[in-house]
Amino acid sequence: MAIKRELHMSERANGRGIAVRAAFGDAMAGDGALFTREDAVEAAWAVVDPVLKKHNRVRPYRRGSWGPKEADALIASDGGWYNPRSDNAPR
Repeated sequence: MAIKRELHMSERANGRGIAVRAAFGDAMAGDGALFTREDAVEAAWAVVDPVLKKHNRVRPYRRGSWGPKEADALIASDGGWYNPRSDNAPR
């Protein structure tokens, strides 16, 4: 048995209400062109989830710097980072 519901929407100053109304209308009409299918979402998570679980945590660093101190280990075997603007650049 179908249950009828009424949806009241108000438009916002930024015009977002119009887009949301159109998306709801498409969904209720069965037009899935703007929506991702469940199998596609599951496939995307199958790729992303293992990366999120195994990847190292983000290391904060100061804006404008060469990154966190842990990044130095990535290039240490090649002589370290070269910063042409620093006073300690190789000569």
